[in-house]
Amino acid sequence: MKRDERKIPFLRFLSAGIIAGGGAALFNNLYNSVYTSVTMFSIPEIINPISILFASVIPLVVAAIVFFGLTKYSSKAYLIFAVGTALFSLLSIIGPLGTQLPDGRLIPAGFAALTIPMHFIAGLCAVVIIPQFAYYKK
Repeated sequence: MKRDERKIPFLRFLSAGIIAGGGAALFNNLYNSVYTSVTMFSIPEIINPISILFASVIPLVVAAIVFFGLTKYSSKAYLIFAVGTALFSLLSIIGPLGTQLPDGRLIPAGFAALTIPMHFIAGLCAVVIIPQFAYYKK
């Protein structure tokens, strides 16, 4: 069955972004718990369930809005979205690979291993979940 992405309502994309963000938040919080249990490294003043929730949901809602726009103007929306998401995920790890936290403190050992997988989990959720839920028809 061929889908005409140009006729899918905006709210379905928005809902897909919220669902994908929720999934990413769930997986990222699970990863945070496992990583913290195994390594005993945590930085709860920066990486905690609430910060993970917001850092997962907000970007994926934005990604869903971008994907909505792509479907309106391109017949290759998914390909552009997937490649763009992969590139954005790669670029987003520059921060954790740096030397300072946003508050100016030095990045502690273990920070990159804690946060970088979370960036890729969010990217994977965006590429898999957003199109799946945006295109879903009852």
